[in-house]
Amino acid sequence: MYQFNILVDSKLEVNKGIITCNKPSKTELDLWCINCDFISFCWEFYDNYIYMYLKEKDIKVYLYTCHNTKEYNFIFNNLYNDGIISNIYI
Repeated sequence: MYQFNILVDSKLEVNKGIITCNKPSKTELDLWCINCDFISFCWEFYDNYIYMYLKEKDIKVYLYTCHNTKEYNFIFNNLYNDGIISNIYI
């Protein structure tokens, strides 16, 4: 979080976010939302409740990493998100 705090304190006009490969608690989400514009989650540790909670706080939600069309189809058809980060051409 130290590097993130440097960015927040700099007052640069950039979108600030966090990339995580964990399923955070509600308390962690609340802390992250204070200075974040987006959060990117590994799709394997994600559920739609996270999306709905973050949308209430006007935070964009991205999912990564989509390795193949089977994963893409699952993400597209089952998981709410604002975008997918992919290793394949979609």
